[in-house]
Order: sequence, then structure tokens, then C-alpha cells
Amino acid sequence: MTLSCKMHAQRQDLSHFLKSLHGTFGSNLSRLNGDFIGIIEAIDTENRAISDLGNVIRSSYSTPGPHCEHAAKLIDEVFSDVAQAMYLISCGLIVPGRMVTRRAFEIGLSIAFLWDQPHEYWSWAEHDADLSFTAMVNYLSSHGYQSHIKKLHSENAPAFNISEAQSLYRTLSNTVHGKIDLLPPLSPERFDITTNGAEEHINALLRVTVLVRRTLDTRFPKTEE
Repeated sequence: MTLSCKMHAQRQDLSHFLKSLHGTFGSNLSRLNGDFIGIIEAIDTENRAISDLGNVIRSSYSTPGPHCEHAAKLIDEVFSDVAQAMYLISCGLIVPGRMVTRRAFEIGLSIAFLWDQPHEYWSWAEHDADLSFTAMVNYLSSHGYQSHIKKLHSENAPAFNISEAQSLYRTLSNTVHGKIDLLPPLSPERFDITTNGAEEHINALLRVTVLVRRTLDTRFPKTEE
């Protein structure tokens, strides 16, 4: 039995097709408006701060165990993921951009979580255990963690914003799990930077980047300068 679908275009040479796609997505970059570019610049500033923060953690904090050295290296993954998500969303590739944003969010928060709990790190790294986002945000917002943070700071540090973290993660997870409520129709419009609501998605990436940077700043106060 032969299946046919009239919704897609006629088959063409794949090399030409891929170059055409590349041209379409690349052209979006030349159509970014000033507001969008301003958000990108803010993301880049936050992302560079996260990278610098990683250098300070590695040089200024003694590591009570090898798990801390490994956890600190995850900051490089966050930096890379944020840069990729910024690029993908700017090209109009919203779905993969949001997926990578969620990965950056999970890994970013996990650094503080894993640093403090070696058993969680080794379960994740060597025994194929999954990191639970709920467990991480519950830990970062717990009374015990807040008391720990107060001991590290000479003045009260900002509390972890669990409601914002949960809201952001839920929205990003909807994309991963196939919900399309926040996406334009599956048509050329989905990939058009002027009509696909990309500014809302790039703002979500900015919020994630800021929240990760603040979480790490708070946990590692020597990085604040």
C-alpha cells in the first residue's frame, strides 16, 4: 500500500533542500528588530557572567570531593546550551531552541544541588539516575538551604524564586512533551521570525539565564564581584 500526503511540497534534491532551509533560517537573523537584539545582548551578558562565575568557583572554592570538580565543569555545558538556544530561537527554530533552554535550566540549577549532595551526583553520573527538577527546586527553596545560604553571606541573600522556576520549567516542558499551545501553526509561519512569537521565547531564555546566574551567585558568594 502506498501512502501519500498532499500537505508537503514535491520531493527535491536533498542537498538543494537543506541549503534552502539554511537560507530560510539564516534570513531570519537579518530581520531581528532592535528589541529582540537588546534581549540577545542581555542574554549574552548573563551567559558570560555564568562562564566567569565557573572560573571563580574552580579557583576560589576548595572541593570537598571529586564530585565538586565534575559539578563545576557543568557550567561549561550551561554556557554552550544558552548560546545554542539563543541562536536557534533567533533563526526561528523555536521548538529545538526551547528544548535546549530547558536543558540549560536543569543543568544550571543542578550545579548547586549536586555540589552539596555527592550521593546525588554519583547516582546521576554513574548509576543512570535521573535528576528530578522538583527535588532540585525543593532543595534550593528549603528552610535548611536558606539557613545555609545566610551563613555564607554577610547579609541576607535573596531567596530562591521557586514559583518562577516551576512556571518556567512547566512551560518549557510542555514543548518537550509535544504540547503546541504556545507555538504557531505547523506551517511556514512557525519559522518566520516576524510572526512566530520568537520574542516571547527569547525572553523565556533570558529569564532562565538570569535565574541560573542568581542561583549560582547566591550559592557561591565569592563570585559576586
